[in-house]
Amino acid sequence: MESHIGAKGFIIGTFVQNELIAFRNVYFPDVKEREWNLGYDIGLEAPEDLEQIANLQMICVHPKFRGNSLGRQMNSHAIEIIRQLPRYTHLCATVSPYNYWNIRILLKSGFTIRTLKTKYDGKLRYVVYQNLTRAVEYLEKNERVSVRLTDVERQKELIHRGFIGVQLREIDGFRPQKPTDYANGFEVIFSASSPAEFSFGRPPDISPRQLPVFASQSVVRGQQSRPGRSLSDVETDVWIDN
Repeated sequence: MESHIGAKGFIIGTFVQNELIAFRNVYFPDVKEREWNLGYDIGLEAPEDLEQIANLQMICVHPKFRGNSLGRQMNSHAIEIIRQLPRYTHLCATVSPYNYWNIRILLKSGFTIRTLKTKYDGKLRYVVYQNLTRAVEYLEKNERVSVRLTDVERQKELIHRGFIGVQLREIDGFRPQKPTDYANGFEVIFSASSPAEFSFGRPPDISPRQLPVFASQSVVRGQQSRPGRSLSDVETDVWIDN
């Protein structure tokens, strides 16, 4: 765990008046780490491809500051940093199919759902993917199918047929009876993909990897937290350890 939060990646921390209110960490897995190198899960096999994998991993936002889009902003900040590292082309993450909050953030951050499988000692997880050198385009004529978020078998069937998850949508009129019902109120939109959308691009021919230097940057100012906590003088720091 220690290597996952610093020695082989970086952490983004979001602060309000020197108080840490949120963080996101990025991990650069080795080719031999079959459990953590998510390239294996999306069909990559060549070592030169698996060396280009970066993972978005843990994300935490203090409950008092949720509702301010901090998760999406930290994702955007992390992705921009990774884009500047010439070694990495493929960005992946895992998320529980019941974690609708994080699923929505990841899909809005440019990821698509590529598989649904058990990982991490039997836990059910989506593996989501984003190519950092080429955006995926969805043709209007592509078939689209809506599936309830909790319908695991139907989603696996669509993924097996070559569909990719592109959007999470709330079901109109759904009223949960208890907290565990909330996931039933969402559906995943799957889109049929072309063969090109499953191809993996090569990184640009750039000089050997160099880590850029990042200073603290203001990411949110003057927004009002939905739970009633005001955000002011919010800053994001990036710690990089390689």
